[in-house]
Amino acid sequence: MAGKSADACKVKLEGEWGTDQVADLKNLLADHLAGIRRAAGTRAELDLSALTALDACCCQLIAVFLDNMRRRGLVPVLTGMPEQLHETIALLGFSEAFAAPVPPGDESA
Repeated sequence: MAGKSADACKVKLEGEWGTDQVADLKNLLADHLAGIRRAAGTRAELDLSALTALDACCCQLIAVFLDNMRRRGLVPVLTGMPEQLHETIALLGFSEAFAAPVPPGDESA
């Protein structure tokens, strides 16, 4: 499951996300991206604290979502990522796509 909070710049993913739920996740992320564009500011939070599983298909969908946010000048901020999820993302080869942005002028990070 997932839900949008009252703040258009926050979305929380919950439960297990796999290929069977990819259409729901795609719709949620598309709605969220549209909401962020209408909101003030450039920071958008994706809360992963209640996400228990993520397969490669949904991982790729979230990676594309994060890339779309960056292309629009938004800064995606991932919060609450459980260690197991972090390991899954790394195993699937998506660590770079999920990485925090490096501030301009700080390429040493």
